[in-house]
Amino acid sequence: MAVIDPNQTAEKLIAQRASASAGYKGAAVRVADGKIGLCTSTYNHSQDDATKAEIALRVAALWNLAIGIPTAELEAADASGFKLRK
Repeated sequence: MAVIDPNQTAEKLIAQRASASAGYKGAAVRVADGKIGLCTSTYNHSQDDATKAEIALRVAALWNLAIGIPTAELEAADASGFKLRK
């Protein structure tokens, strides 16, 4: 059974910048200077490596735009029709 790290709560992770520069072929999104993994697009076998890397970059960029904003606020903004670009 995995041991839960109290330093990896959602509240603490939401406050950190993400990067897509680490992981298998750049398809992983990590925080804490690459020490903590958030997600990966590695296992989508219907996409080429360039697409997987682009998706990881996009996820990291969107994560960084939302640093410190609670998930409920992001969901409310989405539900309201908020867009970054018109």
